[in-house]
Amino acid sequence: MRTDLDHARDPAPDASDGVLILNISGSIQAEELPQQLALLPRWTIHPHDVTPSVDAINSVPTLNEFTSVLRQLLSELEANHKNLRRLHVLAAMPVSAAVTLGRVHDANVHPDLVIYDRTAGQYTAALRIS
Repeated sequence: MRTDLDHARDPAPDASDGVLILNISGSIQAEELPQQLALLPRWTIHPHDVTPSVDAINSVPTLNEFTSVLRQLLSELEANHKNLRRLHVLAAMPVSAAVTLGRVHDANVHPDLVIYDRTAGQYTAALRIS
């Protein structure tokens, strides 16, 4: 599986918050975002030419591809978006990808991660990693 990174909303140079949607094992649509996140800069990682599913990451090479794209995004944020302080993460992904997100995030370099959980049909902040 190849993984793509899309920029749906490019950040203003002084943006302090952004949104990362991880559509790996399911699909989170822009209209599902909490209102306070809807107009923020947004990046989406998803499988290339494959519908997100529970089998999207089914081997070490596919996990490595996801890791590579995630590292690319975090490097881009560090290099080009120095004012970004918080990255709001809404994810539909397997545990292996969640562990990878935690493993590649460097609190000394990357923005804080605000992880959202879907309960009762809406997304709410559940965890902050700084």
